[in-house]
Amino acid sequence: MAGAFGALAEKYDLSVQVAQDLIDKLENQGRETQIIASGTSCRHQIRDLTNIQPKAYGRGTRRSAAVAVVRQLQCGRRVSVIDDG
Repeated sequence: MAGAFGALAEKYDLSVQVAQDLIDKLENQGRETQIIASGTSCRHQIRDLTNIQPKAYGRGTRRSAAVAVVRQLQCGRRVSVIDDG
């Protein structure tokens, strides 16, 4: 869950429950899929709950996200984008 909510000891289990559907989807992506997450908290939770190392797309802009996705696609990679906006 976004922000510090999921990092609080008393909220951790709820945070994991809420994230479980997304975790399942991420783990079912092929190894060649690049995961791009806009939020710092999103990337931390993905790293903490999976073996995936998501990439940031920088500066939090939609244009940056689009450029990052296009570049990954041009390299022949599958892409999943997690956007907290």
